[in-house]
Amino acid sequence: MGTNQVDCQVPIYIYRGTTLFYSVSVLVICFSDCTSINNGTQYSSIPELCDKAEAIKEVQTSLSKAAKEARLDKFEIPSMIKLVADSWTPESGLVTAALKLKREQLKTKYKSELDKLYTRSGEFIERY
Repeated sequence: MGTNQVDCQVPIYIYRGTTLFYSVSVLVICFSDCTSINNGTQYSSIPELCDKAEAIKEVQTSLSKAAKEARLDKFEIPSMIKLVADSWTPESGLVTAALKLKREQLKTKYKSELDKLYTRSGEFIERY
């Protein structure tokens, strides 16, 4: 991540509550060379990087740019994101053998993070 664009494919779970007008997402940071951000700050681990506001902002900017280039509607573009270092594998129960997302399991696993994302943005939290 040094060019203000994330160049690798990462698993992304996008969630939008039924009564809300925007979505939030959880992204897995799974690439091994992602230990610094655009300003050159070095981090010792992916989990440490996932919690840094600078990294979140850089990934959010890259995601928003790609979404706009793809002409997604505003409600389809996540307004808040959470970066995680977890592996989403069939063994973890979060994806199928074909690597398709298991949305209910992801919603259950990341419920508290999704709640925090909606709380941070000042919106009503829908109870799932």
